Amino acid sequence: MYHNLKFTKKDLLMLPNSQSNEIKTYSGLLVCKSGKHSSGYATMLIVGLNDYTLKNAKIVSKNICDSIQWYNDDNLHFASDMHFQSGIIHFFSSNGCFEVTKTSCSMVDIYLLKKSQNNDCELPF
Repeated sequence: MYHNLKFTKKDLLMLPNSQSNEIKTYSGLLVCKSGKHSSGYATMLIVGLNDYTLKNAKIVSKNICDSIQWYNDDNLHFASDMHFQSGIIHFFSSNGCFEVTKTSCSMVDIYLLKKSQNNDCELPF
């Protein structure tokens, strides 16, 4: 998986932003602290991954959300690990992929979607 990647928060901040109206699924997500929200909680940098490098990765949320609401359907599962040096949390799933939707000023919704036979993600519509 992504366990041998060596990157820093600075590397993630240099990635391109996804378009606000773009609906895209990702095989993995990276999450780290990006700042401080007016609520007193930390804001999060969320990056979507689709391969073993940062080459096709995109920032899906930066300095906006201080909370994530997770949606999961069927018998899907996901796990997480944290890169030791950077403190970046990595979310991944063997039978699903992630869709990130910005819902409010301080929250994002993340849906775990089922992978199809050819390893693509099935959108719910």
